Amino acid sequence: MSPKHSEPAVRQAAEANPVRTPDHDFIVIAPHNRRRNLILAGFLADPGRFVYHTLTASDAADPDLVTHLLGSFPTLTGVRYLVLDEADRLDPAHLAQFAQDLQAALPAAGRSKIQIVLNPRFLDYRVWQPLIEAGRATLLSDEADAYTKPAPSAQIEVYALGGGAVYSDGLPVTVWDGPLPRNLFYYFIDHPLITREEVFAEFWPSLPAKDATNVYHVTKRKVTERAGHESTIYSSGFYRTAPNVNIYYDVTAFESAIAEGRRTPDDNATWTRAIKLYRGAYLHGLSMSWIVRRRSQLATDYTEALIELARNLRENDAQHAIGLYLRALREMPHREDIHRDVMRLYAEAGHPEAVQAQYAMLTTELKRAFNIAPSRATQEFYQSLNGRARR
Repeated sequence: MSPKHSEPAVRQAAEANPVRTPDHDFIVIAPHNRRRNLILAGFLADPGRFVYHTLTASDAADPDLVTHLLGSFPTLTGVRYLVLDEADRLDPAHLAQFAQDLQAALPAAGRSKIQIVLNPRFLDYRVWQPLIEAGRATLLSDEADAYTKPAPSAQIEVYALGGGAVYSDGLPVTVWDGPLPRNLFYYFIDHPLITREEVFAEFWPSLPAKDATNVYHVTKRKVTERAGHESTIYSSGFYRTAPNVNIYYDVTAFESAIAEGRRTPDDNATWTRAIKLYRGAYLHGLSMSWIVRRRSQLATDYTEALIELARNLRENDAQHAIGLYLRALREMPHREDIHRDVMRLYAEAGHPEAVQAQYAMLTTELKRAFNIAPSRATQEFYQSLNGRARR
């Protein structure tokens, strides 16, 4: 039975559905994909074209699951997708073989096979990687470039924009043996070329070198154990990213989008990509000095992306531009230039009360934070807008 979705959500899902590979036998929705439900709705948006089944514990224990599944489905005539939810209930060691056996047993759907859509809660990256390399599977991940490199011996995904999340070979790393190993892991990921002295200065500035070295080696060993792989190597006096590990870091993707936006400031797609990558403040909740500095820098970059996109859109899509400006003000509420742009757009839209409210908000923020009034330029600008409204 199909899950119920509102018509607009289904339409949006169908339009956003990134599946463009009808020749692939398997489609795997990455477990940490933020749009999992939306993508799933896209597959289920066309009644009669899918069969949906949630795998259960009894399914996992069934030695002849392929036969029993096929016997439990209604007619498969005209079906395009077979959606298997909670696919991780099956033993990872046998999942790939099960999927291939099931695919071989399915009837043809017109000129092409029925595609099997796997929607796992957790799934080892190494399970689906051979199928991807063989051209039989497509992985739908949040960030398209997370899996574009040739398969190495290990895959580590690091999401630091927000509360922070790490996946080792597709499985979440949830235990770090305390905050120190976790923070050291993020430090190495964020500093791909760093000396041991720089690490000591950041983490153990008051310890003698011998004591710092001992603590460091214990912590570094825990980092490797918990991450599942050695993510760094020591060479020529520097710690570097290990060459046999494919590391996807959302901050690197975000900063690359920001740099590209600065080169091509009129490219709205680039600024939009940067904004989408920014899930939240860098490692929200952690307070080491290097994290606080990094958080401030990345928030500034995010604000820049919001402002640049708003400026590109304000002539043709004022409402969208206002929304972007207001998001920028949540990051930097004291930026008078942003408040002025918002007031201008409100005035042009014929909303004098919104202009007044925006100016009052700015006045309150500056008074609270710095005990100052808006600058003369902002005051005169506001007065000119009021005068225009009265005329």
